[in-house]
Amino acid sequence: MKILAILSQHAVRFTFSCAVIFLLLLHSTGILNLDAISRFEYFTYDIRLNMLMPGKVDERIVIIDIDEKSLQEQGRRPWSRNKLADLVNQLFDVYQSNVLIDT
Repeated sequence: MKILAILSQHAVRFTFSCAVIFLLLLHSTGILNLDAISRFEYFTYDIRLNMLMPGKVDERIVIIDIDEKSLQEQGRRPWSRNKLADLVNQLFDVYQSNVLIDT
């Protein structure tokens, strides 16, 4: 009896809390995409990274991008396997790369 009195007294808060939890569960499982929650999550992730990461750039990581000038010199993609093999060999042999990730 006492529980019913407490529930009826706080019914609006309880219903609102259950609705919020339900929406968050739908968002976290990917059933419902809530853009505001995603943006907030990305914002807090950036803050965490800025607070916890050292303040310098890691010299070991290099991003190689092919610009328009290089595309004009080498020709448009897709390139032949030989050209790609030459580029990869140069990265590993000349520049001593350890890992190559193509995206």
